[in-house]
Amino acid sequence: MKKVRIISGIIIMMLVFNMIFVSSVSADGWEYSPIKADVSVENNGVYSSDELDTITFDVSNSSSLARVFTEKITLKDAYGNVLWNSDTERSLAPKTNEVSPVHMIEFSLGDYVLSYVINVRGVDCSKEIRFYCSGDTLILENQGINEHFTGNISYTDRDISNMKNGGYSIFRSTIPWSSVEKEKGVYTLPELCIDRIDKIKENGIEALIVLSGNNSLYGENEFPKTDEEVEGFANFCSYVAGELKGKVKYYEMFNEPNSLHNISGERYAKLIKAAYPAIKAADPEAYVLGVSQAGIWWPTTCEATFMKQVFEAGGADYMDAVSVHPYPDMSKKAVDENPVSYKAVMDCIIDAMCGAKLPIWITETGYSSVANEYGSISDDEQAAYEARLSVLFDEDGRADMMMKYQLRDLQENPEKDWDQAHFGLTFNDGTPKPNYRTATAKNKLTYGMKMSGKDVHTDSNNGYKGYSVYRYENDSNKKVYVLWSNGGNVYNLKLSTGTSEYSSSADGGALNISLPVGDAEDVTVRDAFGNRITDMSSIRLDFWPKYIICGETAEESSDSFYVDTVGNTVSISGKSVKPNQKVTVKISVPGAADLENVYLSQCSSDAQRNFSFTAELESGTYIVRVNNGHIREKEITVKGKAAEETEGMNVSVSGSTATISGKSIKPNQKVTVRISRKEGGELPFVYVNQCV
Repeated sequence: MKKVRIISGIIIMMLVFNMIFVSSVSADGWEYSPIKADVSVENNGVYSSDELDTITFDVSNSSSLARVFTEKITLKDAYGNVLWNSDTERSLAPKTNEVSPVHMIEFSLGDYVLSYVINVRGVDCSKEIRFYCSGDTLILENQGINEHFTGNISYTDRDISNMKNGGYSIFRSTIPWSSVEKEKGVYTLPELCIDRIDKIKENGIEALIVLSGNNSLYGENEFPKTDEEVEGFANFCSYVAGELKGKVKYYEMFNEPNSLHNISGERYAKLIKAAYPAIKAADPEAYVLGVSQAGIWWPTTCEATFMKQVFEAGGADYMDAVSVHPYPDMSKKAVDENPVSYKAVMDCIIDAMCGAKLPIWITETGYSSVANEYGSISDDEQAAYEARLSVLFDEDGRADMMMKYQLRDLQENPEKDWDQAHFGLTFNDGTPKPNYRTATAKNKLTYGMKMSGKDVHTDSNNGYKGYSVYRYENDSNKKVYVLWSNGGNVYNLKLSTGTSEYSSSADGGALNISLPVGDAEDVTVRDAFGNRITDMSSIRLDFWPKYIICGETAEESSDSFYVDTVGNTVSISGKSVKPNQKVTVKISVPGAADLENVYLSQCSSDAQRNFSFTAELESGTYIVRVNNGHIREKEITVKGKAAEETEGMNVSVSGSTATISGKSIKPNQKVTVRISRKEGGELPFVYVNQCV
């Protein structure tokens, strides 16, 4: 009987240890996997090229055993082309996590898909992340955006990042009179306003504050009318400008006063004649906008009666620039397929200024992606039309600023039909809509360039069918052609180079464009979101803008390499000058010849010019030399793992179950476990097992 009990105990102990050392993933997916991974980019996020310089992977092992697993990472562009991939086997100690930096490519403007698969004992756990790269961080002086930080929306750092990455130089928001003066003569700025202004200014974005609204302390009028109300509003303006001096440069006196009941331009002129000098006295450097007329752009007519009344009443002397809100949205058509053209709207504004020579700021404009009595447009049409509107703004050139309305949708539910709620460049949660990406692409691809010509072929009597081409140039002779079709036309775009001058012709379903560039010059085509189109033989031209770029630096001309250390592991990755190229790496101590047996390796880059490899080094300082077509070197320091992480053993007992875990001296090392009884002397081993 004693022999049987000993054998039974041995079997139980073997089962327990088998469960401990040979446990596996019991179901597909991350939920049951002992290895979990997280990446530093989030799904549907927006990142600048600098922010994507290094993508980090945080891999953790939740089990009490070391785990060996494979990690497959793939990066693709919007058209499914593989830009970078790796397939490595890794080992992770129990109850630990490692954060590993991965340098993939030099990210440029466009959409990307990052997928990674962790395979643990034959079971795949995978994730796919789509994100947008906004390109270089650039601030466009003539582009702004609206937000409502005093309302019910809670703005986040992500919103600020979206504004910055979109290239917007100014944000516009309102501080209502009633929120500042809640007791007569006692003024307090909401802390939320100050905090938001400070955070946005830290990111290089200026504030345009609309001083607006009524105040029941002075009467029930919706607009300051009496002398007391006008004086009270002017005092409010003076207080805000004084408090925000040095923080805020731009102010706008009231928002869309003509949309209020029975408010004439003469009455508004009376208000700004009191408010403008009050603001200037508090902050002489303030730049003050006036008028803020709504309703200039409608489906078939254009009027600016209110603005004309303001200027006829002498309002021009009480503003530094005139603000207007021309909305093409009511037509639910592309602005260049509208009976009222962009030029006609600007002509109307200029005429209403009665000869005054003031800068014109469009402080609100855009499209809403919901239906109203005039029709409906989709998110895609909203995106295409807003990018085209921005091109026409450049082509006309008479306005100094265009501010999109607005940063975020005001409602969470995209199906709700409140028209004003769906002008946003992002959804209510901050996720970018298609128009965020098209607006960003247009801003970045034409940055630093001036409109130099157009080639427009449309027939207003035939539904505006045809096509439009606009040319931008810079001082370095780089040219960007922005083009789209009109009236529902679709063309197959055919490009040819080597001609002495530009020309275009439509032949049935084909649009032929000849470009005045040499055969050796670079010509690339990007879609409405900035993605590079690799198949130049079948480009479809429809209502989405396309960008033909002549003189863009080829991406293949850049090369780089990165060195990262995690513990004693050194990872080296980067780009070679050419694809499928041999890359040599040497590692030595500073000031010495290359050390023998330290590291000397050759590998080959792939078709996308990517190379990567790792080495295990002892703690110390090294020089890494890489020949990837150019010879580069960097100095690195390997600190190694902390002493307490290098070895040790933990034993815990619960009932008849014993759990043993710890660290080995080296990674991927065989570990032997022996268990025996001790009764006065050491008996033969009861349990022997090896693990890694």
